[in-house]
Amino acid sequence: MSHLVLYIDEWGVVVMIEPKLESQKLVGLPEGEKYDGTLTPGGRLRNLAERLESVHSTDLGVAYRTLPNGRAELVFSDLDGKQVVDIPTPISKEDFNSITKKIIPLEETKFILFELARAYKLRMPIMLEGGTAIGKTFVVNKFANMLYGPKAVIPDFYCSGQTDTSELMGKPVAATAKPEEQQQLSDYLKTDAGAALKAELIKETGGNYEYRELLARAAFDLGLPIDKAKFEFQLGTLPKAMTAQFRKDGSIIYAKDGPGVMLHIQELSLAEPSVVNCLFKVRGERGHLAKSIQLWEHDGRTIEAGPGFFMVYSTNPLGKGFLERHEIDKALARSFVWVKLPEKLSERSLRQATSSIFSFDKISPQSGTIIDLSKEAELGETFGEVMAKFHKIYQEMTERGESGRRQKIPATIDSLWRVAKLVQTVQIPTSNNKSIDMVSTLREAVKGVYTNSLQDGTELGRAEHLNQADVLNLSQSILNAFEQILANATTDLVSFRGKSVTRQEKIEILTKEAFSDESQNQPYAQAEEEAQEEAKKSAAYAGVQSSLIELKKELGEAAFSDIFKSM
Repeated sequence: MSHLVLYIDEWGVVVMIEPKLESQKLVGLPEGEKYDGTLTPGGRLRNLAERLESVHSTDLGVAYRTLPNGRAELVFSDLDGKQVVDIPTPISKEDFNSITKKIIPLEETKFILFELARAYKLRMPIMLEGGTAIGKTFVVNKFANMLYGPKAVIPDFYCSGQTDTSELMGKPVAATAKPEEQQQLSDYLKTDAGAALKAELIKETGGNYEYRELLARAAFDLGLPIDKAKFEFQLGTLPKAMTAQFRKDGSIIYAKDGPGVMLHIQELSLAEPSVVNCLFKVRGERGHLAKSIQLWEHDGRTIEAGPGFFMVYSTNPLGKGFLERHEIDKALARSFVWVKLPEKLSERSLRQATSSIFSFDKISPQSGTIIDLSKEAELGETFGEVMAKFHKIYQEMTERGESGRRQKIPATIDSLWRVAKLVQTVQIPTSNNKSIDMVSTLREAVKGVYTNSLQDGTELGRAEHLNQADVLNLSQSILNAFEQILANATTDLVSFRGKSVTRQEKIEILTKEAFSDESQNQPYAQAEEEAQEEAKKSAAYAGVQSSLIELKKELGEAAFSDIFKSM
């Protein structure tokens, strides 16, 4: 049995016949509870109390509730547990659990989730400004999964000097061109030659040119046989998101009258002025998003926003090692809820993150795993202690930076995940191949993830504006700090089973014990071998005894006795 799915994409009206599979069903915009004027203030207060109670027992500050009418909602709490926001969701409790299981419940994460939920509830666009180590994009994507499903990937738009209004709003495309030719055109316009072509056209027309003319000239330069008269308009990321809809399998449909989805505009402080001007179109009244936009690029066509359309902006702060950024236009800035986030995780969150990551419960052993660290809790805990201290020192030392070097490589939670992955999957044996050298394993992982990013190899020495000595000195200083955390017997001793030891000694003892666990099983194996040997002997004895009985019957008792007497 098949059914028709009718939607409009960037080329026009498309009719598709698809099998009626569960995964292909559309994720509609669930209806939330509305204000009930029939309830007394006391009745509404009881409902609020129920929501507060549901979320207080959660680590993440997000609860899943099934309502009496069968619908589901998510309840988000602020850090103090005093405010809650409820949002209807189409996902199941199982999907909710699978999504939240992947989130470390840091204070910064809980704060971002609540601010996103509150802005989404009111359909007010939100700006998240904070350092790259905070996890803005990760949290935005997990919030989207809670709204649309674990496989959903929301549309996003990354601002840079290479992105222009055509990618955001839309552009004509040559209907006669093959996909690979269209890609050639798009790539060409991002080159210096393409930029020169565009500048020439702006000079000729005073900036009032049609995009199809630019495409036609680019096609001529590339020698592509494109009919200048046959162009179709291709919608950009923004108008698509305004009417998009997810399927249950996570794929997305750009429909004419869909409910709309969340759109993430990343690194707004890198946006070109022309992109910022286009974003003014989605400013609505009283801090809300516009209900529609007009695409003058597409003969003035109006795009109506669905009720589920929502926008999240994010950016790293000005300065602080983030290059080529500029202040966001004040007129645009006042159109969204601005949330200022920390530039890096608090010490408490850093310890919590390392503790969770180095439990290794989310990192499966691979072919290079000798000791499965997910089964060695004390080892993982020790690694977490070392990495929490080292990560903080690394951030402090690299903030001072290398002399003359503009490019900074920030350390983030991703850095910790990479180290944990390496320690679990690429383990170094001792020189006699009788054990694993876990200290060297951790040291090499730290070098690969952290200090190698401070060196540019041979190119570094050739670049006059970079000071190679400073970079190498900083790298060595950071490694020295790592060694101090591991093995300083004066300032970095830890208590371990009634003794004061260095962390290196603790790791070596725990590694040895991980192997001794295996040796402790040897007596049981030996006993089992001895039992099997005894069983074999008993079986052999029984066989001999049976043969002797048969021989006695055949020879007679007298002859049989004479044989044994002669022996």
